[in-house]
Amino acid sequence: MLLFPIIVALPIYIDLSNKNVCIRVADYTMNELDYSIFTDWGKGICIQGLLDTYKIFGDEKYLSAAHYWVDQSIRTQTKEGVFGHGEVTVGDATAIGLSVLYFYNQTGDSKYLEAALKNLEYLRSSERIWVDGPPLVGGSSHVQTKPELWIDHLYMVVPFWAKLGVLLNNNTLINEAINQIYVHFKHLQDPLTKLVSHIWSENEGFLDPTLWGRGNGWATAAIARVLGIIPNTHTNYSYLLNTVLSMLASLDDYQDPTTGLWHTILNDSSTYLETSCSTLFAYTVAKLHNINATWIDEGNKSMAIAAFNGVVQKVDSFGVVHWCTGGTGANPYGVPRAEYAIPWGQGLFLSMYREFYLANWTGGI
Repeated sequence: MLLFPIIVALPIYIDLSNKNVCIRVADYTMNELDYSIFTDWGKGICIQGLLDTYKIFGDEKYLSAAHYWVDQSIRTQTKEGVFGHGEVTVGDATAIGLSVLYFYNQTGDSKYLEAALKNLEYLRSSERIWVDGPPLVGGSSHVQTKPELWIDHLYMVVPFWAKLGVLLNNNTLINEAINQIYVHFKHLQDPLTKLVSHIWSENEGFLDPTLWGRGNGWATAAIARVLGIIPNTHTNYSYLLNTVLSMLASLDDYQDPTTGLWHTILNDSSTYLETSCSTLFAYTVAKLHNINATWIDEGNKSMAIAAFNGVVQKVDSFGVVHWCTGGTGANPYGVPRAEYAIPWGQGLFLSMYREFYLANWTGGI
């Protein structure tokens, strides 16, 4: 009997420890992750991160990778307007929306604007489920079958909605985007800590009342992005700014003094420390500083730099950002912390790094 050796093809990961940490993460994100199986929000956040890396270093390979997957999301866009690859929630697929608009601004190709408008039409549709009010007055339900407000929705949807409003010089769209923040905070914000819970159902009340770390990061980062998009003369500009600054003041109380990170449940120190929420909080502070440096005091800056350094410590020599949680539904306590690359953990790191680069806060890392 002939014996043949069994050959197992194993991935070859390149040690990039001698490279800048942002390039290390970007190269791993671009070369090693299988984008064909991503849910849209994970892919969308990765694409934004690659574009942010391109904006720092000017390397066309990051732009080309982002361009390919943005075009794929348009090619597979549903007839209803959802960006492609089968995302089932209302809001998550729109995470790629700002990248779609980036390529419209860069190329002038109408296919990007048409796809964006088709997605916005879907988001604004009166046929969808609205919470605590009629269409465009109430909150946009994050899921298609039940009236539920998820804090994730703000990050995935609202900056895109506001950006289209500015692009089209349409104040109605800008106001609608800000109204989504107001309605979500009305139901999800804790009046004592000023932080937010994850999910509220019009039928059942709080489905997840915990102060989930990444959920609060979605909220702070979404507001920071909107502040960088809309005119500073807008009537509700101060409302948005005061909202995010009050959250940052509260977050300072929960930051781990040793690592600079936050726990996945912010007010429960028995839960593990987590990188994606810490990345979003650091991103928020740097983003606000880059919009208007007078908004950020030394306390906020120190908090953000400690978080940045803490997250950098969790990047390995291959470019994997460790300690990020996977997709999180109504029970964040049941979601383990990963020791492998999570798409949103990778993409969020790259976006954070760009804001720190612009603020000159990277410390040469």
